[in-house]
Amino acid sequence: GVQATLLGKPSPSYFAAALEALDADAEMTWMVGDDVESDVAGAKGVGMRAVLVRTGKFRPDEVEIAKAQPDGIVSSIAELPDWLERELG
Repeated sequence: GVQATLLGKPSPSYFAAALEALDADAEMTWMVGDDVESDVAGAKGVGMRAVLVRTGKFRPDEVEIAKAQPDGIVSSIAELPDWLERELG
């Protein structure tokens, strides 16, 4: 008697559900992904901050024209801790 709800990126409901599951505040939560539209735009749409990784689906030309811009870009997920330390101090 329960109807399923399908969620997917970049739906705001998808990111809101993740925030709720983590009991996290959007302003304090970072999304890390490789797709400027699905990952960055979706996260920014609910107030999260976003870092784009130059792997997988990353395309520099798509970043240039995207409405939602990442807060940062790293070449590898391994660079993320150092990047965050530099940016957030």
